[in-house]
Amino acid sequence: MLLAGSLGLSAETPVTYFDAQFSGISPNGRYAISELYGIVTIYDFVNEDQFTYGEDTYSYAGALGNCVSDNGVVLGSTNNNNDAAYWKDGEWFQLSVPDPSMVCSSNGVTPDGTRICGGVGLAAMSVEEDNLMIAPAYWDVQADGTFGEYHLLPYPDVDFTGRVPQYVTAVYISENGKTIIGQVADYSGQVYEPIVYNQNEDGEWSYTLPLKELFTPKTPLPEFPGDGPAEPDPTEFMSAEQAEAYEAAYEAWQLSGYQYDLYPEAIDYLSGDEVEKYNAAKAEYEVEFAEWMEKTNAYYDAFYEIMETIPVFEFNSIGLTPDGKSYIANAIEEEFVEDSWWPITNYVPWIINTGSSNEYKALKLGTSLAVNSVANNEVFFGCNGLNEVPQTGYIIQGDSCQNIYDYIIARDPELKDWMEENMVHEIESMDENWNPIFETYAFTGFPRASADLSTLLLHCTNYWYDSPEGYVTTFGYKFELPEVEAGVCAPGAVAKNEVAFDAAGNLSVGADVVALEIYDLSGRLVFKASNPGSTVATTLASGVYVVKTVNADGSAAAAKLAK
Repeated sequence: MLLAGSLGLSAETPVTYFDAQFSGISPNGRYAISELYGIVTIYDFVNEDQFTYGEDTYSYAGALGNCVSDNGVVLGSTNNNNDAAYWKDGEWFQLSVPDPSMVCSSNGVTPDGTRICGGVGLAAMSVEEDNLMIAPAYWDVQADGTFGEYHLLPYPDVDFTGRVPQYVTAVYISENGKTIIGQVADYSGQVYEPIVYNQNEDGEWSYTLPLKELFTPKTPLPEFPGDGPAEPDPTEFMSAEQAEAYEAAYEAWQLSGYQYDLYPEAIDYLSGDEVEKYNAAKAEYEVEFAEWMEKTNAYYDAFYEIMETIPVFEFNSIGLTPDGKSYIANAIEEEFVEDSWWPITNYVPWIINTGSSNEYKALKLGTSLAVNSVANNEVFFGCNGLNEVPQTGYIIQGDSCQNIYDYIIARDPELKDWMEENMVHEIESMDENWNPIFETYAFTGFPRASADLSTLLLHCTNYWYDSPEGYVTTFGYKFELPEVEAGVCAPGAVAKNEVAFDAAGNLSVGADVVALEIYDLSGRLVFKASNPGSTVATTLASGVYVVKTVNADGSAAAAKLAK
């Protein structure tokens, strides 16, 4: 059940921030960070201060995890995502790392600002060699308030295929600092397996792979054949005199402006015996290469067959509840549509138990939705996607989600007029015949909130373009909302066997509805869904529709609804 607010109290007028793209907020709601195109802004909402960095260098970045503490420790990078840094009291500091020339990162910080997790570079970024490039680490605060030496977390030496992983990350940290989560990026950089690090009462760390069973190949992979044989080079068979003559001819070819008919073939500079030796070596190479290619093809055929059976998670798109008990990972699922060139990509959040039970569940919320932040142990926030129009934010609790537009109005109805004026826009698009059409949407984008849900931040890409301030890339909004009343159902919620269009034009669906179809007044089927969840985002134009539903008990109903 989603939470609703005390409706008798009026909230403050929301604040709009131009070119703000919020990437973190402290649990107490005092501090926040925005990152956009290499420029970082840190906000102290209590003192109404803003600190902006990177306007000249465009080299700053925010961190990936829960990156803002209650006492103003803010994580990020000052060097194009290459350094592990933190900000405190208006100044940036570098964390201890094994080699500052390698790619490092600071990602998550405890609410009290005493422990940071992140990644330290162990090898240069390269896909030419099987090296672990980033390893998981943490740093603890010292008596003087600075952070001490890095500590490596334990991590697996091999990925699910038995090869060296590219990265093993540490992104989110629990409230008590004793649970950290990340991902194991396999050798190919295509598979991201969840990993959980836990510290016991004796201070010892261990790791688990909570979905190891799902990532274990049912049929073992063939042994990876490694690098292929080296092809022989005719120059390896030349005498000193032949090599000198060949190099002179090669230089003459370069000086000629690389004329095609002057290009010297190296084999022409070999004698008969040397040609015979080269041809023998070439024949041996071709046999070895054919054998190697056969083994390589067998390996990759098996690898991509396994890829079709394991969950596909988005890289660095994860979250952790403050108590450290639930790991959130956003899975990517493809839906193939008839007569379409490309599949539809849907995001489905997975909730994974970090304990010994290895339990997990996929949240089928009725719409493509990726969790982008965690407010507390019960409430997550998500968005339908970076490139979607409109970008729509949701609040998620249990197995239900609610459009953030409706949620805010439920918390404070007096904000409805402000939101319609500032967050509802008309967008031009094209119909199937490439004729311009205009549709009106509420843009709420990516939400995140303080732990008590009193401070809510949103940011959204500017798809409507017009602004009295000139062109604005993104709009950020800060809401200070009334105190939450736990256990109260949001106003406007539908009964278990009913459906209704909400203020944003999405369809609110009762818990018992297992299938629905939407028809226009000409009888044309315009939308259908199975197991639709509590909210269905539609792109239907305004108008009157007939919505037919089927309930879990098999009963059916139809209603005429206006959107």
